[in-house]
Amino acid sequence: MLNVYLRNTQTDERAWLNFPASYQTVQHLFSVLGDAPLEIAAAETSVDDLHVHLKGKFFDTEKSRYELDFLNRRIEGLTNQEKDIFTAALNIEKPLSIMEIVNLSCNLDKFRLWEGVQDTKQLGRAVIEREQELSKAFAMLLNEEQIGQAYQDSHAGNFSESGYVMRTGEALQIIYEGHSLPEPDYDRDAVFQLRLYTSAYVDTHPNTYSLSLPASEEKLELARENLQVDDLNTASIISLYSPKASLENFLPVSYRIEDLNAFSYQLKKMQITDSESKLEKLKAALCAEMPDTMESVMEITENLEQYEILPEDVQTAKDYADFLMEKENIYIDPQLEDYTDLEGFGEERMDRDGAVQTAYGFVVRQDSPICQLPEYMEQTRLFSPLTAEIYSRDD
Repeated sequence: MLNVYLRNTQTDERAWLNFPASYQTVQHLFSVLGDAPLEIAAAETSVDDLHVHLKGKFFDTEKSRYELDFLNRRIEGLTNQEKDIFTAALNIEKPLSIMEIVNLSCNLDKFRLWEGVQDTKQLGRAVIEREQELSKAFAMLLNEEQIGQAYQDSHAGNFSESGYVMRTGEALQIIYEGHSLPEPDYDRDAVFQLRLYTSAYVDTHPNTYSLSLPASEEKLELARENLQVDDLNTASIISLYSPKASLENFLPVSYRIEDLNAFSYQLKKMQITDSESKLEKLKAALCAEMPDTMESVMEITENLEQYEILPEDVQTAKDYADFLMEKENIYIDPQLEDYTDLEGFGEERMDRDGAVQTAYGFVVRQDSPICQLPEYMEQTRLFSPLTAEIYSRDD
């Protein structure tokens, strides 16, 4: 929730602007307050202390509307713990503009939470526990409160309802430079980004709902609450995007959001999205198998080590035969070479081994042959005229 109380700095005219706010609402507000510079005189928000950091910031017509609308929708998707980290981050960084607040909201991963640490004494105890070289006997002689105070004085940190929040030391990233805002549920480690639609949500918001995967059950519950559904699968998926790997192009035609989330967690656990070679191998395996269910996708991923992408020079059946002969130490007497059907041998072995040609080269699976589509299903051509009418965002 985010509402701001705007003030004309010249006439002192004031009015509330509640988000989400439409283009028409903002234009009407400007007609009431006038064209002079506006500033935020007060704010109401579900993030503690955000109102303090918004107060006094200039409201720069459309740009500020988009930024505050983004913040409103980002806050909608934050868990209570994330809101506490955001509050602490604001108090640590003290952003000077709405744009800086937007960027800070997308950098919460640069802050570490020590859960349950609520005062300097508990902080001192936590510091002692984390110092592995201190013996228990020596630790008992230390003044926890003094250590906690000294630690707080020498580190960029802040207490919150969830615990003590401090900077990790990693530099903040500039996600938003004043032009194109990220998705409201921006997560730099997201495997998938979804945009979801329900009529109930759009009735109160001019945009679709943003959800990054993998998502905790608390995040999924927030999505259900905001979209006003009991089952996320009743919401329409407007778009699906895999920012790191373009994996959306290798998925079955239909899937449940819960299954997509489980797949995202699997990729994280196996550290596949952190490795270009693993990602390429996964894409090749999915391209070869063409799974029709998310269950099959996860089975392929779980057994990724069983897949092999053959060298680039393996392009024909004869190339495959040459590859196998070298790999399996098959020797042919030079006198018999003219009487050996290497191409036929390659074709037979490709069929037996389930070697499938993909955009990544030939792919084989070691523990079982890859099932191939019948020839009559290998090529499909669809023809359909398409006409589009494009409207601007606020039309």
